[in-house]
Amino acid sequence: MKVSTTQQYGSYLWALAIMFAAMGLKLLLDQWAPLGEGAPFLIVTAGVMLAAWFGGLGPGLLATAVGAMLVPYFYFEEVFRPDRWNSVQAIRIGLFVGEGVLISALAGSLHAARRRAAVQARALEDSERQLRVTFEQAPVGIAHSSLDGHWLRANHRFCEITGYEWNELLERRVNDIVQPADILREEPLRRQVLAGERPSFNIEKQYRRSDGALIWVDVTSALVRDSDGQPCYFIRVVEDITRSKAAEERVHQLNRTLEERVAERTAVAEHRATLLRKLTAELTSAEQRERRRLAQLLHDHLQQLLVAAKLRLGLLKKKSDESQASAIGEVDDLIAQSISASRSLTVELSPPILYDRGLTPALEWLARDMKEKHNLQVEVRIKVDAPNLRQELAVFLFQAVRELLFNVVKHAGVTHAEVCVDTDWAGWLCLEVSDEGRGFETEDESGDMPNVIDGLGLFSIRERLELLGGKLTWRSSAGQGTEVRVCAPVDMEADAGEKSKTDRTEPNLVDKPPSEAPAAGGIANMGLSDSATGLLLQAPPPAERTIRVLLVDDHRILREGVATLLDEQPDIEIIGEAADGVVAVEMAAALKPDVVIMDVTLPRLSGIEATRQVLAENKDTCVIGLSMHEQRDMSSAMREAGAAYYLSKGGPSELLVAAIRRCVADAREKQESNKK
Repeated sequence: MKVSTTQQYGSYLWALAIMFAAMGLKLLLDQWAPLGEGAPFLIVTAGVMLAAWFGGLGPGLLATAVGAMLVPYFYFEEVFRPDRWNSVQAIRIGLFVGEGVLISALAGSLHAARRRAAVQARALEDSERQLRVTFEQAPVGIAHSSLDGHWLRANHRFCEITGYEWNELLERRVNDIVQPADILREEPLRRQVLAGERPSFNIEKQYRRSDGALIWVDVTSALVRDSDGQPCYFIRVVEDITRSKAAEERVHQLNRTLEERVAERTAVAEHRATLLRKLTAELTSAEQRERRRLAQLLHDHLQQLLVAAKLRLGLLKKKSDESQASAIGEVDDLIAQSISASRSLTVELSPPILYDRGLTPALEWLARDMKEKHNLQVEVRIKVDAPNLRQELAVFLFQAVRELLFNVVKHAGVTHAEVCVDTDWAGWLCLEVSDEGRGFETEDESGDMPNVIDGLGLFSIRERLELLGGKLTWRSSAGQGTEVRVCAPVDMEADAGEKSKTDRTEPNLVDKPPSEAPAAGGIANMGLSDSATGLLLQAPPPAERTIRVLLVDDHRILREGVATLLDEQPDIEIIGEAADGVVAVEMAAALKPDVVIMDVTLPRLSGIEATRQVLAENKDTCVIGLSMHEQRDMSSAMREAGAAYYLSKGGPSELLVAAIRRCVADAREKQESNKK
C-alpha cells in the first residue's frame, strides 16, 4: 500500500504540531502549578509517541529531534552555560532521544505491518470475490459434496443443469439424482481417489432432473484435502452433454444404417458374384458336356455308320467287276476320309483318352498333340500318379493345362515347356506348367492376378478352381519365363470309387487326332512292328476247322456289318453277339469261343477289363481289340490286358479276317509246341 505525498507532508506537520502543543501544555501547567524535574520529559515523550503513532518512523524521528532541542531550552535554566551542565541532564537528554528513536522505529514497523495487512486483506478479498464470481458465473456446473454424499454448495449453472433450486439440492443426496447403474460404475473410482491412488476421475453418466427427464452429463470429480492431508469434500465439475450424446447417437444410428445398407449391398453383390461364378462354372461345364455329347454322337452314330458302310463296300468290292471296283474304291476312299475327319473332330471336341485312361495318359497325349500341331516340345514329369480322379476334376485339370500350353504357344515365344504333376504339403494335386519364355511383370504382391489375367485367358480357370476349393498361383518376370501352378483338393478313395463306377457304366469316347489318323484305306494297328503288320497282311489260308467267334460291340449296325463280313468266310462262324462287357464275359465263359472281337468302349464294363476277365477264365481264347480309339494310347492297355491284336474299325476289312486267322494259327502252334 503506497502513501501519497500529501499524506506524508501532513504526518510531518502533525508531528511538529504535537511537539509544540506539548511545549505549550508545559508552559501552561507551569502557570498553575510547577512540575517536577521529570514531568517535562514525560510530556515531550508523550508527544513523540503520538507523532510516531500517527505518522510512523519519519514523523516520530522529527518529533524526537524537535523535542531534544526544545527541552533544554525550555526546561533547563542557563541552558547556554556549559559549566552549569551535569551528567544527569546529559543522561536525561540521551534517554529521551533513545526513547524517541525506539518509539519511532516501533511505530514505523507497526505502520508497515498495518499497510501490508491491509494490502493482503484487500488481495484476499479480491481473490475471494473473483473465485465467487467464477464459481457462480462459470459456464459449467460446479458443486461441492461432502464425503458422505450430501450437497454442500452449487453454482447457478449446476442448478440449471439439474433443474433444482439450491435449497432443494441441500435436501438431497448426490446419489438421489444419479442412475443406479452409474452409481455402481462410479463407486470404484471414488474409492481410488479416497485411497490416494488417483487425484481425480472422469465419468459420463445420467442425471435425473427435477422434472423427471434424464440428461447426459460429463462429471470430473476431485478430492479436496486439508493441510494434514485428510479428505474434506469433493469438487464436481459437471457439463451437460445431452445434445452431443444425442448427436453421437444419431451418428451411430446413421453408421448402423449405413453399415446395414453396405452389408445388404455387399451381400447382394457377393450373392450376384457367387451366382456369376456358378453361372460361369455351369457354362463351362455345359460347354464340356455339349462337347462330349457331340463327340459321343459322332462316335456312337456317324462313325459307326461310316465304318459299317465301309465294311459293306469292302464286301461289295469283292463281288464287283473291275469297272465297278474302281468306283467302289473311290467311294471307299471318301468314306475313309470322312472317318478320319470325324475322328479328328471328336478329339477336338472332347479328348476320349481322358475319359478312358485318365489324366496322366491324357497329358502325355496332349504333349504329343502340341508337338505335332504347334511344334511345342512338352516334357511331362509325373511325380505322383492320380489315376482315380473324379471325372469332373480330371476334365477341368486337363482343360486348364491345355489352356496354359496354348498361352505358351501364343505368348512365350519358345518351343519347349514343361508340365509337372505333383502334390503339395496339404496333399492337394498340383499341375505346374512352366516355360522359359518372355514372362510378364506382376503389378503388385497382393495375391491377385495381374491385369494380364484376362489377356492370358486364365479368368475362367481361376473362377472354376475357386469353386472347387482350389487355388491358382503364378511366378513370372520379364525375360525369366513363367510358372503357373494349379492346385485342387482331391479325395483319392472317393474318387477311385467314382472313377470305377464311371468306367463300368459310361461308354468312353477315345479317338485318333487328325495328325495320327490313318490314310484313306490304310491300316491302323499301333503297337505292332512293320514285320508284324506285314505278317497280318499276308493272310493265312483258311483254317482246317471252323473258327468260333464271339462278337462284342455296343453298336448293332456295326455288329451286323462285321457279322456280314465274317459270314463270307467259310472257316469263320459267329457263335454269339454281346452289347456290353458284362454279357461278353458271361457268354465267353459259356460258349468258350476261339476268338473274341472286343470293342474297347463298352457300357457296364470296359473292353479292357472284359478282356482281362475273359482270358482269366479261358487262356486258350484269343482276344482282338477293335475300336475307333487312338491305338497308340489304347493298344498298350489292351495288350496289357492280354489282347493279341488291337485294330482300328476304320482299317481294311481284310486286316480283321487276317488277324482272326493269324490269332488262331498262333494259338494252335503254341499248343503243338507245348505238346512237344
